[in-house]
Amino acid sequence: MSSITCEQVIREHLQSFGRRFSCYEEGGRLWIVSPYAFLDGDLLEITVIESPSGELRVTDLGETLRHLSDHGFDPRSTPKGEYLLAEILKQHDVDLDRGMIVKRVPLIEVGTAIQEVLTASLAVAHLLYLSRSYRPATFTEEVTHFLIEQKVKFESRYEEIGRTGRKYTIDFLIHGKQREVLLQTLSPTAPRGATPMVNAAFRLWSDVVNGRWRGTLLDDRFIQWRREDVLLLEGVSEVYRWTQREEAFHKVLMEV
Repeated sequence: MSSITCEQVIREHLQSFGRRFSCYEEGGRLWIVSPYAFLDGDLLEITVIESPSGELRVTDLGETLRHLSDHGFDPRSTPKGEYLLAEILKQHDVDLDRGMIVKRVPLIEVGTAIQEVLTASLAVAHLLYLSRSYRPATFTEEVTHFLIEQKVKFESRYEEIGRTGRKYTIDFLIHGKQREVLLQTLSPTAPRGATPMVNAAFRLWSDVVNGRWRGTLLDDRFIQWRREDVLLLEGVSEVYRWTQREEAFHKVLMEV
């Protein structure tokens, strides 16, 4: 019989999940930053506004449909898209008000409303896959765009020979002002694919020993990386997370 209980699993999940949210007050409203992300990596952010009557209005302020519009797509422009949009709104019991996903509730129901607006927004964002012109960028392409925005000089698919004589293709060689940086990106499509990627990266960094700074960038938008895998990578490289790219990863790019 297993020693772990359902209560323990649920408690640990909720505590871990809760720590990935942040909240701040600005403009007379609360802004909640979630761990959920749009397909371009931007985190989903919603607001909670209190009306004079005390009712709370939880909304994405139209950012979800604006995100789709930025990609040249509006689900309301086709019968299929309009139907799916309506089904998502109905399933999550939210409304569409002037392009904004909204739910109005008393204070006691605000937690449920936040979750429903977030999950509805994420589902609507995924309607972008209906657009024939949309091709999701690979994680490496997203990192490439980020490096360009940061005005960093780099080479893609840099080849390096390890001590064993094996040739490796490393995602990026960054030419910093003070030193060169080797950067490998890891973005598994499912949790079970994370460990094999970690093992391959560990072999790479263990074999390529040349005194240069080495970094591993984890795509943590859709999976939770196991601590033991992260510790393994930290033994051979610096490890950064994509959702924190504007913080620690950006800082190190400015320092190299």
